[in-house]
Amino acid sequence: MFSTLKKAGLAVALTAAAVCTAAPASADPIQTMASSRCVVGSSGNCTTAVVGANSSGHWVDYYVNNRLRPSPCPWRVRDVNTGVVVRSGTVGTGGFTSGTVFGLYGYYQLELRGCSISAVGGIDNV
Repeated sequence: MFSTLKKAGLAVALTAAAVCTAAPASADPIQTMASSRCVVGSSGNCTTAVVGANSSGHWVDYYVNNRLRPSPCPWRVRDVNTGVVVRSGTVGTGGFTSGTVFGLYGYYQLELRGCSISAVGGIDNV
């Protein structure tokens, strides 16, 4: 009886190990190459989906396009776990900005607040 249970336990352990090792390394969201963009609607706000920092370089890229818009567009890149704003600014009327924030290890979103309709922002780790 004990040898049957021992064999059954070994089979379960081997199956669990196979399941754990079968998942690709890219299953970790922080290692996944991702990008997200949002377009400001009638609320004047938009928020991108969550993007993990690049796993090898520890950074995210962002851009805000406020070209052909009649008012400035405040924006910020925020750590979704801690709430810390890691970069922020305001794009003037008819302006565009982009950049890279280095030294990051968490998950981030780009938020546009109080902007004109159709302003666009994006964030990526590619």
